[in-house]
Amino acid sequence: MHRLVAISRILDWPSRAIGAWLYWLVAAVVLFKFATVAMRYLFSSTSIMLQDSVIYAHATLFMLMVGYAWVMDDHVRVDMFYARMSARARAVVDLIWILFGVLPLCVILGWFSWPYVTAAWKIREGPCSSAACRSPIF
Repeated sequence: MHRLVAISRILDWPSRAIGAWLYWLVAAVVLFKFATVAMRYLFSSTSIMLQDSVIYAHATLFMLMVGYAWVMDDHVRVDMFYARMSARARAVVDLIWILFGVLPLCVILGWFSWPYVTAAWKIREGPCSSAACRSPIF
């Protein structure tokens, strides 16, 4: 049993290490979004690159924070049932949720997004390939 715990700690280490730094990404998302809104309403201007940065940073934040939330036991669940369960029953519920909730969602997202990804790679599409991106503002 001690070996399983040791293996678990080794596997959890990347999520803990990355998660500890993700709070800075939250601040970056807020600042990027604030800059986008400020540019739009104060200067009647916009930056495609800045808007893309918000989207990419937000998506990265959510994808990386899922593992951290799971390791730190901060994910959302219905505690009125979960809190009354034994540790073993909670582990079974968590395992079932991973196998039938999280992993299928990842597979579905990957399956349906792969054609778009390969098409973008074929034409070497980038986040900012239009003339608007080459403006002096970002």
